[in-house]
Amino acid sequence: PVTILPAARMDNQVIEAVKKERVHQLITLSERLAFDYAQGFVGEMLDVIPERYEGGRLIGYSDNYLQLSFAGEPNLLGKRCRVQLLHANSTLSEGIFVRGFDHEATVSAY
Repeated sequence: PVTILPAARMDNQVIEAVKKERVHQLITLSERLAFDYAQGFVGEMLDVIPERYEGGRLIGYSDNYLQLSFAGEPNLLGKRCRVQLLHANSTLSEGIFVRGFDHEATVSAY
């Protein structure tokens, strides 16, 4: 714990086991809310700009902050792609490439 904060020097500290349980509960809640949010877009067409290529799949973020993975070629990195969301996940959802937008300029991933 950070002992320079005034709360760290107060009496009646919460015991470690309780702190860990609360952290676990918050992480579980966060994951559930993220999944529920992504689930609301299943079947929707989303615009995604792939930033990485791993194992034959492109990974990038949609304009509504969902991270998606979909099969595609590395030449699509940095280019806007239309992707249909097939399976929701709290961290990395899966989609299928529908089409690219060849007329747009490439956007640098970093």
